[in-house]
Amino acid sequence: AQISGPITITNSSGLVVVGDDDGAVACAGSSISGPAKLAGNADGVEFDGNTVTGSLTITGNTGTLSPPDSGTVDAKGNSVSGSSSIQH
Repeated sequence: AQISGPITITNSSGLVVVGDDDGAVACAGSSISGPAKLAGNADGVEFDGNTVTGSLTITGNTGTLSPPDSGTVDAKGNSVSGSSSIQH
């Protein structure tokens, strides 16, 4: 997807997927023109293979990802032009 402007995804109760290169819910990476913030989500975050023109913040998320991933956050293969803060 091409997203013009910032994205903020907070306090969701389900899995958040923005690009996923290896899961059962395969999703190509997105191009985001602006900052991206994913915070306080309750069922894990997949943020893989995206291009962010701006900062990236992933923090305060809970839950556990399904195999082949583990933990709460899977964030790899992203290109971020601004600052990046990722709390696993």
